[in-house]
Formats: sequence, structure tokens, C-alpha cells
Amino acid sequence: MTKTPTINRRGWLAIWLQERRRARQSKSLPAPSLASLGTVAGNTTWRAVAPKAVDDWQFCTTDNAFDPQVKSFDQWVYEADSPDTAFVNVDATTATVTVDLAYCAARYRVGATWSSWTGVLDATVIPPPGQLVEPTLALVGGYFQGTAPVPASVWQFAQSDSIYESGSVQDWVDGADDSNADYGLLSPNQAQSGRMLSYCTCRYQVAGVWSPWCAVI
Repeated sequence: MTKTPTINRRGWLAIWLQERRRARQSKSLPAPSLASLGTVAGNTTWRAVAPKAVDDWQFCTTDNAFDPQVKSFDQWVYEADSPDTAFVNVDATTATVTVDLAYCAARYRVGATWSSWTGVLDATVIPPPGQLVEPTLALVGGYFQGTAPVPASVWQFAQSDSIYESGSVQDWVDGADDSNADYGLLSPNQAQSGRMLSYCTCRYQVAGVWSPWCAVI
């Protein structure tokens, strides 16, 4: 008489759960890229960029350098002064945070899954000027409003009643009636002109580096 084989249901379930866990780990999200835009008046602006659109960000900032011989990265995150630092969404894949702390790591969330953390960066790395893009400019409520992709330390508005027709924008700025127009800050990366002239351009500064002037409107 042939004996019917029995199934070890407990062992089968353990193997199934292990395979599920390995599958989830193999699909973990890669860490974002992280860069310091430099330090202005003691505050460092950090910019993180994800490879896809994200649902949430987490920046972990502190004055303590990460030394793997002293503590694990998880311990560094746990002991950081601000593991939930407030951030500014720049677009679907990019966020920035400005703090007076010298070291930073970041990660992002898609759905219920968090990405890996970046490595810990220090605030001494400053990008070349080519990484600053020109701001956008629009007429809002009778005032010109500039918006930068990152929090800016300084803004400059150049305004005139003279139309811009040809030549470089810099030539027009040099001849503008007011190349240092007063402005009001609306947010860390947005400012509004304080003059009522007909034409305007603007630029912003991060870590002592000026962006290009935007087109005259």
C-alpha cells in the first residue's frame, strides 16, 4: 500500500514568507541624490532628487559627523537633532531643506515604501554656478513675482518702462531704471517686486552664486 506523502504546512509557510521578504528587499527603492548648495549666514540648503515622483521626504540633519567606527548609520539617524526636518517640495522628484546644521542625509517614500538613506554629506560641498537655473517670472496682482527651484538667500529685480527688444538681457539690465528694485519675500524660494514698472527680469542667489537672469517680461 502506497503511503500518501504529508505536507509540512508550517515549513512551507516559513519558506513562503522568507521568499516574500526577499522579494520585497530586492524591490527596495534606491537612495536619492543629495547635494549641499552651500552655506549662507550659517544656514545650509540641501537639495535631494529622487529617480521618480515621490509621496514624502525625510531629511535627517545634525551637527554630528557620521563615523562608522563609532556608531552605525541607524544609530546616527536615531541620535540626530532633527530626523524630521521640515522641507520644501520643489517638484514631484525634488525637495530642499535649509537648516543651520552641518551634516545631512535624506530618503523618500513612494506609497508605503521608504527608499534607502543617502550617505551623510557635509555642508562644505558647493555646486558650480551652472547648477543654478534661471527663475520663472510672472505678473501676479499687478506685481512681478519670481520663483526659484531652491530656497534663495538674495533676490534682485531689474525693472524699467523701456521695452527689451534685442541684445543681451544683461545689456538691458545695465540700462534699466532700477536694477536693484525692492522686493518682498513670499516664501523661501519666492519673491515679489515692489515697483510698478512695465518690464521686469529677476535673478536669485544661493551660497554667493547668482542664477542667470530670466527673460524680460
